[in-house]
Amino acid sequence: MLTASDLFPSQKIDNYQPLNIIEKNNELEYKIKSIIHHRHRRQYQEYLIK
Repeated sequence: MLTASDLFPSQKIDNYQPLNIIEKNNELEYKIKSIIHHRHRRQYQEYLIK
């Protein structure tokens, strides 16, 4: 049963994530960016050698 203090569905926080999920997501993002950076660096070094 709804009461006057209940939030409307549009006011509820839909994207709530526990802190550990956010930390793991940040960790994965960092790893992905690191891999991309190293890959670009290697490609650039190969380009310089040619």
